[in-house]
Amino acid sequence: MDLLFQQTYCIDYNGWVSGASKSPPPKQIDFASQTIPELIYTRADSDRVAAVFDAERVSLTFAKVASEMETLAAGFLSLGLAPGDRILICGSNHSQVLLSAIAASRAGLVFSLANPNFQDADSFFRALKLVSF
Repeated sequence: MDLLFQQTYCIDYNGWVSGASKSPPPKQIDFASQTIPELIYTRADSDRVAAVFDAERVSLTFAKVASEMETLAAGFLSLGLAPGDRILICGSNHSQVLLSAIAASRAGLVFSLANPNFQDADSFFRALKLVSF
């Protein structure tokens, strides 16, 4: 695979970056007790790296993720979307896709992620119809 297209991202809630350590994470996260945005807020005052996108040469700190999440969530709501509305996010493994998904969650939106590599427009519309978008 061409190195240009290899992209790595992870969210480092425990101080452990996927792939950078041969040992397992030091603790597990109880996702039932907090939402992803709430978990991000617990580290938002930190300059620790939260996500790395190698192909973009981008690293996002928890503070940056929290800031971008708030801005984009407010943007979603200002467009007239309301908590419970459904959105489809089409994109590859890019920082904007991760931030969009986290912001949608923060805004209370229900989101689905879709690979943008549909064969043609008909395939895309069949996928939209299949999931009632």
